[in-house]
Amino acid sequence: MIDIKDYEIFRKNEYKQFNNNGKIFNLNTYPYLDIVLGDHCNAKCRFCIGDLIDKKITCDSIIHKEKIKYVVDNMGVKEVLLVGGEPTIAYNLFTMIDFLNTLKLEKICLTTNGHRMVNDVEFCNKLLKSGITHLNLSLMSTDIDKQKYINQTNNFITIDNLKYIYELAHKYNVKIRINNNVFKDNNDTVEDILEFYNTVRPYCDSIKFSPLLKTDNFSVVDVVTQWVSANILSDNEYDNLWWSLENYFENYPIVRNKETFGFVEYSMIVKDIPIILNYNQHGQLRNKVIQEKKINNIKLLATGELSLSWNRNEKEYIIKC
Repeated sequence: MIDIKDYEIFRKNEYKQFNNNGKIFNLNTYPYLDIVLGDHCNAKCRFCIGDLIDKKITCDSIIHKEKIKYVVDNMGVKEVLLVGGEPTIAYNLFTMIDFLNTLKLEKICLTTNGHRMVNDVEFCNKLLKSGITHLNLSLMSTDIDKQKYINQTNNFITIDNLKYIYELAHKYNVKIRINNNVFKDNNDTVEDILEFYNTVRPYCDSIKFSPLLKTDNFSVVDVVTQWVSANILSDNEYDNLWWSLENYFENYPIVRNKETFGFVEYSMIVKDIPIILNYNQHGQLRNKVIQEKKINNIKLLATGELSLSWNRNEKEYIIKC
C-alpha cells in the first residue's frame, strides 16, 4: 500500500494569496522548503552546478532557524529537504535537524551522495536516528569505473554500500529513494534503465530517474557548462525514453501529474518498488514564478536568503520577512 506522503507526485496544487513586500503571489497551500546547509561538497560530479559558485558558503544556523520558523508559521511549510553542496559534511547538520524536530513537520528529507555514511559508522547511525524521515541517495551507476568518471573522486557509494545503508535505515524507519540522472551513455536506453533498476531495487523504497538539469534554467546559476551541453539528451530524447519505459510496464498502473510541485510533470510506475520519472526537461519554474506569480517551492540559500530561485543574483525573487 503506497503512502502518498512519500511521493511528491501526489502533491495537490491549490493556492491562496501571499503578500511579499507589496507584491501579491499565489502561494501553494502545501509548499516545500529546500534548505541549503552549505556549498561545500566532497565530490566533483561533472554535471553539478556547485563548482560554478566561486564563493563557498556555510549557512548561519541562527539566521537559518529564523527563516525556517518564518516559512513554517507564515507560509504553511510542512516538508523540508536538506541539501548542499553535500549536507552530511556541514558542521551544523545535527543542530539543524534537532531544530526541525521541534517544528512538527510531516517530512524531513536529506539528499546525499552517501560517502560519509559508509565511512563513518557512528555518523551513519546518528544520522538515521536523528529524526529524518526520508533519505535520497544519489547513485549514477552500478559500474564503479563509470562512477569514478562521473564523480571525479572515490567519494561515492557502491551496491554493497547501498545494501548496508538500506538495512540500517529500515531499522530506524527511514525511507530510501535512489536518485539517478540520465544522460549520454548513462541509463540512456530502456535496457540500461531496467538493468540499473533490477540491481538496486532490493535496497531501496523507490527510484527516481531525472534528466540533467539545464544549467541555464531559472532555478540555477545562469551558466551553461561544456560538459552538460555535451552530454544532456534533447527534450525529445528524454520524452521518448520515459514513454518507452512506461510502455514496457504497461501492465502496471501509471500515475501522472502534469504539474507536480506546480510546474513540472512527473509520472510513477506503480510497482512494489515504484519508478518515478521526472519530466523536468519541460520544467516551467520561471514562467510559474514570473508570469503566474506562483510559489510552490522555497529555497533557503546558504546566504540565509529565502528565494524563489536558486540564483543568488535574482534579488527580485527574495522573500522579505
